[in-house]
Amino acid sequence: MATIKAIAEHAGVSPATVSRVLNNDPYITVKEETREKIVKAAKELGYRTAFERRAAEQAIPGKRPPNEIILILLAISLDEEIENPLYLSIRKGIEQELMRSGKKKMYMLRYAPDMEIPFAVQGVIVIGTLTEKEAGELKKRFDRIVFVYGCPGGEEFDCVDIDHERVIDLAIHSFITAGLTRIAYVGNGTHQRDQYFRRKMQEKGLAESSIYVCDYTIAAGYEWMKGRIQSSNRPEALFADGDLLALGVLKALEEERAGEVSIISFSDMAHAAYSVHPFATIRFSAVELGEWGARLLIERLDRKMGSPVKILLPVHLHIG
Repeated sequence: MATIKAIAEHAGVSPATVSRVLNNDPYITVKEETREKIVKAAKELGYRTAFERRAAEQAIPGKRPPNEIILILLAISLDEEIENPLYLSIRKGIEQELMRSGKKKMYMLRYAPDMEIPFAVQGVIVIGTLTEKEAGELKKRFDRIVFVYGCPGGEEFDCVDIDHERVIDLAIHSFITAGLTRIAYVGNGTHQRDQYFRRKMQEKGLAESSIYVCDYTIAAGYEWMKGRIQSSNRPEALFADGDLLALGVLKALEEERAGEVSIISFSDMAHAAYSVHPFATIRFSAVELGEWGARLLIERLDRKMGSPVKILLPVHLHIG
């Protein structure tokens, strides 16, 4: 059988790169042409991964493999995962709960519509957002699947999430109660929170405000605020759809000594508490989100029948 070293020589890359590509390491970043070259070389040399070999050995008709695997699919980009520690916390919750239940065989892949999964899978947990069509296609392949932090449209999917509309409700209500009506939104539009914001502002009879969709980074928040400090329509209140954005906004305000803007942020990262100017946050437990996702999948593994379940965990506003 072909070896990793032989494939590396054939493809002109390092053995480490070959190993990570063939084992679908979600953290490796390589050019698509390099990935294709490695896969082609592996096929030509007849290479099979450990999972493929194990799956072939266990492929007994009518019998489940003894070491059943839970597949964790990341429906997020590598950049999103690196920039937003929320996803790491969700994964931590999933893995902890699966380990507690004795499900120690886990495998992680980054989602792609045409991905190949060459081993037996007992159940699937998807982290992130898929379209209803993508989720439907995935459900055709796996009958036990749970979506975490991104419920697809439709009523036929099991999912665990938070009430994203409630997040916007809490923020806008808090601002209005404080007498602030010139409110802006800065975020990457995840889970349609920017759309909820626009609709809620209209429902409250407030003027169309600035809605800025950007990357989830300190730099993006900083640049956005720098461009509005001298504006006559500068917001007096801001919903920052992520603590990194809020920190960038605060940095710009501090540099320009431009006075205060009331800020409410979403996600409540640990290091945000150490900001020189603390801001309000809308909190929820990302670890708990992952734990509930794993529990729901375990329930499905024990009982195949039953109506789809949608679990929404609570969020709350923390001031200062």
